[in-house]
Amino acid sequence: MIATQKNEKGFTLIEMLISMAIGVVLLGTAIYTYTKQDSLVRDENSNVQLRDFARLAMDALVPDIRMAGYGFPPGDSGKGRPAQGIDVADATTLTYFANTDNVLTYANGDRLSADNWIDAIDPLAAGFVAGDNVVFFNANDPNEWNRYPAAGVSNAMLVWDPLGPSPNGFDIQPVTNGVPTVINKYHIISINYNAGTQIITVTDDNGTAAVGDDTTITVADNVSDLTFSYFDPDGTELTALPLSAADLGEVRRIQISVTVVNPDQTDMTVTLSTNVHLRNMGT
Repeated sequence: MIATQKNEKGFTLIEMLISMAIGVVLLGTAIYTYTKQDSLVRDENSNVQLRDFARLAMDALVPDIRMAGYGFPPGDSGKGRPAQGIDVADATTLTYFANTDNVLTYANGDRLSADNWIDAIDPLAAGFVAGDNVVFFNANDPNEWNRYPAAGVSNAMLVWDPLGPSPNGFDIQPVTNGVPTVINKYHIISINYNAGTQIITVTDDNGTAAVGDDTTITVADNVSDLTFSYFDPDGTELTALPLSAADLGEVRRIQISVTVVNPDQTDMTVTLSTNVHLRNMGT
């Protein structure tokens, strides 16, 4: 019988070193690939989260801003009539009027410019109470409008606070050329951006002239930038900020741009922009 000789030589030291080197390279490549992939996944998750935060900010701002001017005299660019629904418009601040409670009634008698009261169709039943901000106007005549705090309310009359704002004085009738004079409650709503704290707040006076009744809520944080841009009926941007009284009456569209930042990685931001057409500000 012929015996078979086994080769028990094994690996040389050089072969083992080469194998170990190859193994280290492969392991390093695997670790790098995993780390890179993990970083990409985390960055993508962070971007998704930032986009969600930016969308939440937009969801909070857009419906409210779209209400600007509701219950106030609308504008008509063809007739040279300004809208009256915006009070302050700047790059990071917007203040507007809106009847968010949908409380309204109609005039029921003549009113002289010197009077501090107006006959109205059952304002109590309509939901008016003393202290409400009240605006009345006749859409047939752009000069026939005024706004006051209501000092008193009965089932047939609204009495004005004589210290209230008085943009226009006029004699009023309940109907002018077939158009009724409408009386609306309104809120004063302010949107503000604080670059120091990186938050957006909305302040609502709750429709009352009473001091201390304002409500302020934070609608977005980690916001590195908020910009409002304003456009007239022709689509021309109104760039002289804050807007003058004349330009305020011309605003028909507001562009909002919100940039949200990752507080743990400040070079990571997401910016969303949208346009809000102000349907209550007229044409």
